[in-house]
Amino acid sequence: MSDSKGHISYQLSVISYQLSVISYQLSVISYQLSVISYQLSVQLTKKLIANIERRLG
Repeated sequence: MSDSKGHISYQLSVISYQLSVISYQLSVISYQLSVISYQLSVQLTKKLIANIERRLG
């Protein structure tokens, strides 16, 4: 009986490790998306400034 408990404990530790890896990967993806979002906002701001400068002549 104790052998099966040990096996279940091992499986749970493996699952816990896999979930922590997934969590890390999601945090990396979240960071990458925030960088993309920042870059897009910078590009949009540059275009708006360029349009305003064109209108002002």
